Amino acid sequence: MALILLGLNHKTTPLELREQLSFSPEQLGAALDDFYRNYLMVVEEDSSESLCETMILSTCNRLEIYAVVRDKQAGWEAIEQFLMQQGSFRWGSLDEHFYRLAGPEVVEHLMRVASGLDSMILGEPQIIGQVSEAFNAARQAHTAGTVLSHLLAEVLRTGKRVYTETPISRHTVSTSHAAVQLIKTKVGDLASAQVLIIGAGEIAMQAAKALKMHHVESITCINRTQTRAMDLAEQVQGKALPWKALPQALIRADVLISTTGAPGIILKREAIQAAQQQRRERTMTIVDLAVPRDIEPIVADLPAVHLYNIDDLQAAVDKNLALRQAAIPQVEVILKEGAERFLNWLHSRQVIPVLTSFRSKVSAQADAEVKLALNRMEGLNQQHQRAVVQVVHRIVNKMLHEPTERLKAHAISGEGLIYIQALQDLFGLDASLTPVEQMD
Repeated sequence: MALILLGLNHKTTPLELREQLSFSPEQLGAALDDFYRNYLMVVEEDSSESLCETMILSTCNRLEIYAVVRDKQAGWEAIEQFLMQQGSFRWGSLDEHFYRLAGPEVVEHLMRVASGLDSMILGEPQIIGQVSEAFNAARQAHTAGTVLSHLLAEVLRTGKRVYTETPISRHTVSTSHAAVQLIKTKVGDLASAQVLIIGAGEIAMQAAKALKMHHVESITCINRTQTRAMDLAEQVQGKALPWKALPQALIRADVLISTTGAPGIILKREAIQAAQQQRRERTMTIVDLAVPRDIEPIVADLPAVHLYNIDDLQAAVDKNLALRQAAIPQVEVILKEGAERFLNWLHSRQVIPVLTSFRSKVSAQADAEVKLALNRMEGLNQQHQRAVVQVVHRIVNKMLHEPTERLKAHAISGEGLIYIQALQDLFGLDASLTPVEQMD
């Protein structure tokens, strides 16, 4: 058996292709069933479904299909055929974008993915939740068996250790989150501040969500296209205003975050000065996240106005990124421990078929001898007969315990196959029995 992965991500594949090869949470169950029954099982020589497993991890930055199969090359081809059908691609046209992994490399890769080491944003914590959701979808579709279930349990346990024991995700590397953290240091009570967001794009959305994480109660959104401002406001329980209401909104704003990306300045010194006069020069904190800038730089000269731009935030972001990067060695130690635990478990499973056969043969012979002996012993009541049977079973279990544990240990060390073959030869066991998980 082989544990395999075929995937693509933001490093190997442009967005226009990733968009065609993605599955929403609502589509995932049907996709798993389709791939499992119409592609994966077709390439398997033996149609025993209990030995095949699969899971699909689909996010905005990656699509990865994990599988447990008999033949890794046939398994990779089945995954590729399935993906080709999703976007009507020509065979082989996506080869340069795919990466293929097998055996321990799959385990190590998934550990890195779940811990945020392979993310576009180093250490992003959302990915471990997405891995968990992918596993839950596979369980619900009945495509995750013993191997994937054990792997994902170890991956999720290890990932949680990474996020709790290391600072890999504790220092924000998002300019929007950095902006909110900066604002929090300048505004005494951020939760009760009046916040105005100009713009309704991705940066505005990230900033608005960061504000909600800090329990900000009043968020007002303004955009030249009011419907987009309304969409943003709805997602953060804020309110949207038309563009013409901007002067009045400035008067009420304690905090202004501007993110339009317009080709030129949208707020000059005079506009902020007029608002401040109406505010009686209460402190206004302004963060200009736009490139080119939205706010005229000389606004910073106004009394009680604190103006920051993207460069002011970049220093903090770079510092935080350095802190995350410094945590990578600590993370890798934890990942190595988790990978070794799973691989040890997987290797120990190599001996299960032969051990089962060995125990069955010894137990059958012991039962036959006990039955023969009891037939010769007259006068033993049922209680005494049961006691004899129990004693023999205990002796068998004790005699087999040490060789069983030693055989498992040899399997973990990579020497399992030699001892399996020796056991088969010495005790006349079925030679067709092979390791259930032969990692290659």
